[in-house]
Amino acid sequence: MAQTNWYAIQTYSGHENKVQKLIQRRIEEEPGGEEEAEIKEVLVPTQEVLEIRGGKRVTVTKRLYPGYVLIHMLLNERTSHVINNIQGVIKFVGSGRVPQPLREDEINKILGVEIEAEDKAHEDIPFHIDQVVEVTKG
Repeated sequence: MAQTNWYAIQTYSGHENKVQKLIQRRIEEEPGGEEEAEIKEVLVPTQEVLEIRGGKRVTVTKRLYPGYVLIHMLLNERTSHVINNIQGVIKFVGSGRVPQPLREDEINKILGVEIEAEDKAHEDIPFHIDQVVEVTKG
């Protein structure tokens, strides 16, 4: 079987999860099972972040790359056509009309952040070091 690569797909902002589900549905409908599927995996990189809202700590899932979906696939004319015709997809990321595969170090960094995010949530505190704050309660 030919070489599969990771590609970035630009989507309408806020439609990343919808595009991911539509592509996932295409994978499931593919004849021959996942071993022979030309589209292997779809990923919307997210990270758990602790935010303070209304004085309470809340864990929120944030997208690392808003407006982008990552896809591990064999790129050919058929798969390119399938992806480009999914509702919410703008285009493949690349130069001109040629999709550019992500480098291995780039995808390892992205997947590493995804794994790290599963291990612990990062705090998103709206204050900076040495910033003057006013305490109103407590």
